[in-house]
Amino acid sequence: MVLEGSGLKWKRHSGTQVDDPEIPEEKHSCSPVQITALIIELKHLRKAYKAMTQGSQSPEDIEAINWIHRSRLIKNCIDAIQSNDTKLASLRGENRRIQEAILEEQLDAMRAEVMALQDALHSKNKSITAVSLLTSLLERKNEDLQHECFLPLS
Repeated sequence: MVLEGSGLKWKRHSGTQVDDPEIPEEKHSCSPVQITALIIELKHLRKAYKAMTQGSQSPEDIEAINWIHRSRLIKNCIDAIQSNDTKLASLRGENRRIQEAILEEQLDAMRAEVMALQDALHSKNKSITAVSLLTSLLERKNEDLQHECFLPLS
């Protein structure tokens, strides 16, 4: 039999507590408040079970049945919170993956732009080099022509 209450699990075997590997060592002991809460919970369960099996309509029995409804509501709320936490974690993971994909796309686009700019720069550098070489050639030719023009005729 496993009892759960106040966040602790107890396994009963022949009236003694059995070590549960799922529970850390420091959680094996309950405080008096937790034990009291478990006892009150057990009393409510017994009253509710008795009221449901006998079909009684006394105020005490109706209160016990209402306790069951409140307990179910609390359990449903806890389940909804856990489900929402799971969904939130999933959505956070999906959001992270989407942001990473967007960043990767942006990085790829920037790399492509950088490569295009490098190609354009390289092309411009080639053009400038070609113009520079042509200018040098023309200057030499000009100097040669000037030199020929000013040579005395022999």
